[in-house]
Parts: sequence; structure tokens; C-alpha cells
Amino acid sequence: MGRIRFLLYKISQLLPKGQRRPVILISSILGLFIFFQFMTRISDSYLLLSVQQVFRDTWKALQDEQVGGLTIVFICAILGYGGYRYYGKIQSAITICYVIIFILAILPFILKI
Repeated sequence: MGRIRFLLYKISQLLPKGQRRPVILISSILGLFIFFQFMTRISDSYLLLSVQQVFRDTWKALQDEQVGGLTIVFICAILGYGGYRYYGKIQSAITICYVIIFILAILPFILKI
């Protein structure tokens, strides 16, 4: 995942400054996914594990209906359009997701004490 993110960074450097936003958003979402996986493994929080299970069940349902690839294309199209129009708001939402993941990771430790 880190290599993909690095590749997206290099691609964004080749694009003109106004055209970089969708690539940066996809890279930010990949970074959020990497952070989620890291916090899930390191903290072993039952809250994060339940969120992960919900995503896995949802993805499995999409694959059973054979629309998984179409879903990815649709999400990339939304990010492409939203990257130009709502860049600041999407970046703020990603930052809030980082905070929520961190809180869900440490909450079981705080409640044990």
C-alpha cells in the first residue's frame, strides 16, 4: 500500500497544480486505510475489529452481487468530481476519520483502567 501511495504522489507531481486534487484524495484515503489496518493490528481493539467486520461483510455482499469492480469505478469517479469541487470538506472528513479511528483504538484501554 505504501508503494501505491508513493506512486500516486509521483503521479501527482507530474500533473499541473490544479489537476492534483483527485490523486491527492485517493492517496489520502489509502493512507487512512493503512492507518486503520495499523491501529487494528497494534491495538487489537474490539471496536475497530467490529468496524472492520462490517466493511468485510459489505464488501463480500458487493462481490456476491458481482458489482465490486463497478463500485470501485463509481467511487473513483465520485472522488474525481468531488476532488475538484469539495476538496477541503473531504480532507476535513478524512482528518476526522483519523481521530475517530484513534479514539476507537484507545477507548478499550481507557475503559479497562
